[in-house]
Amino acid sequence: MRVSHDTSEQGITRALGYVETHAHRMRYVTLEARKLPIGSGQVESAVRRVVNLRCRPRVILRKPPSVA
Repeated sequence: MRVSHDTSEQGITRALGYVETHAHRMRYVTLEARKLPIGSGQVESAVRRVVNLRCRPRVILRKPPSVA
């Protein structure tokens, strides 16, 4: 989203319209009270982990037998 610094009456009206339209997405107080994450960092991290687990080849975790 582009940040606008339009302080004209039209700009303020547009900004208020945006807030009214998207108010249901701005429930920060409710989410914080329920101890739920607000940022997208945790979601992005989880997606990255799933993608890495599914797309990268599996690594053999045991050591090869040693020659004694």
